[in-house]
Amino acid sequence: MPETDQVETMMTCMEVWGGNQATEHAFGTLGLEIWVYSRPWQESHQGGDVYFVSSCATGRITRILVADVSGHGSAVAEISTRLRELMRRHVNHIDQRTFVGQMNDEFSNLRHSGGFATAVAATFFSPQFKLSLTNAGHPSPLLYDEQQQTWIRVDALPFVDEESETAPSDLPLGLYGESQYRMKQTDLRPGQMLLL
Repeated sequence: MPETDQVETMMTCMEVWGGNQATEHAFGTLGLEIWVYSRPWQESHQGGDVYFVSSCATGRITRILVADVSGHGSAVAEISTRLRELMRRHVNHIDQRTFVGQMNDEFSNLRHSGGFATAVAATFFSPQFKLSLTNAGHPSPLLYDEQQQTWIRVDALPFVDEESETAPSDLPLGLYGESQYRMKQTDLRPGQMLLL
């Protein structure tokens, strides 16, 4: 967590911030205070942990992506660039399932080189205080409620779309090209914290 509890900057509309370098950064979007802390393995300049935050054209949709990509160095830097492009392409979409599906397509194209990733995409829609999460084989995010002083695992929340699955779902990106990605949703209010 940053040394200061104060948000350093506010994101602008249509901004995509992030990458795979070491960072310790605090900033805000409409309705959120965000802290990003990343330290690549063995103090490398770049690593396999990828993080992005985007703000839509009106500032009402904030998307957060955290991914752990197999490999290190220049191969991950190229993947990081592709993920940034996908973030930009989907910056104005509230539903992140198409975005996660397209990330899976990107990694499926890298399957021959062993490329895969676990990831969590989170979208916060500020007018309704709605937080949507899609998990692609990543450890479950945790949600802390300051008022009740409790932590809950996000994977304990129900899916928004409980339909019959014809293909495997929520697998790490790139393992299976036909994987489906489901979404969980909850309210995110002042005094709550999401840990990815």
